[in-house]
Formats: sequence, C-alpha cells, structure tokens
Amino acid sequence: MIRQRTALAPHVAHTLLNSANSSVRSTLDGDLQRFAAAALGRHIGAVKSQNVTEGAVLVAENRTGEILAYVGNIGDESSAWYVNGVKAKRQAGSTLKPFLYASLSKDGS
Repeated sequence: MIRQRTALAPHVAHTLLNSANSSVRSTLDGDLQRFAAAALGRHIGAVKSQNVTEGAVLVAENRTGEILAYVGNIGDESSAWYVNGVKAKRQAGSTLKPFLYASLSKDGS
C-alpha cells in the first residue's frame, strides 16, 4: 500500500506499481510536484468558505506530453484520500455554461 503521508505522488505510484511492466519510468519533477501540491493546498484553503473542499492538479509539458506533476487530491486533508481527482469521471456541468451562453448571445436568443 502506498502511504499518502510519505509518498510524493501516491496515485502515480499506485498506478505504476500495479502495472504489468517490471520496469517503470516516470517523468515527474519532484520540485514541481511539491510546488503543485502546496499551491493546490493554498488555493483550496482560500476558497474553502465557498464550499470548495477538494481539487487536483495535472502539469504536462505540451511539447513532449510528459507528465511533470500529478496531484490527485489535497492529500492529508482530503476526506477521500483514495480518490484520484485527475482521473475521476465527473459531469461537465458548469464547464459548458460559458459556451452555451456565448452561443445563445450570438443568435440573439
């Protein structure tokens, strides 16, 4: 079992260690991983009063597609440490609203 408190990227470690490959390679950058986790913690702390309690971060190098940081949740403070927020399926919901509103305003509706 990968321990949340001691693992820098527990969700990635779990995935890599459970793969069929005997040899694994990671492109994670330890310093960037720590920065992303800390930034997520600060951001969630800042919006907690708006009933936001969880988040995730994925940092990718656009040119190569390498994953540089992967933070699946807020860590020790998470009520569901096992949930990988980067991969969790969820409804698009409010993400689509700006596009819907923009399309309606163009039509004059």
